[in-house]
Amino acid sequence: MLESLGLPAQNSYMFVRLLGWAYLALCVGYGFALREALRGRRLMGPIWVGIVSNGGACLYLLYFGSIGTWSQWGASLQFIAWGSVFATALITLGLFLFGVRGQEPLA
Repeated sequence: MLESLGLPAQNSYMFVRLLGWAYLALCVGYGFALREALRGRRLMGPIWVGIVSNGGACLYLLYFGSIGTWSQWGASLQFIAWGSVFATALITLGLFLFGVRGQEPLA
C-alpha cells in the first residue's frame, strides 16, 4: 500500500509498526494531560514529552528533507513531508509557549 503512494519499497514494515505503537503511547500521555488541562491544571511530563517528540521529529524531517531524501517521491508526498516539518515545528512552539510558559497551575 505504501508503495502505491510513492514511498520506496521496504523489506519489512517492523519500524512502521513500532512507530505506530510509539504514537499510541504518546496519545495515552496526551490523554492524561488533556484530562488535567480540562480541570485547569498542567501536567508537565506530557508537555515535555511532546516537545522532545515533536521537536525531534521536526529536526529529523528537516534534515532528511534538506539533503534531498524525498526528491524521488511524488509531489503529494513531498508536500505532506514538508507540511509535517511545518506542523511539528508549530506544535513544538505551541507546547513551549502555552505549556511550559503557560499560566495554569501545575497538577
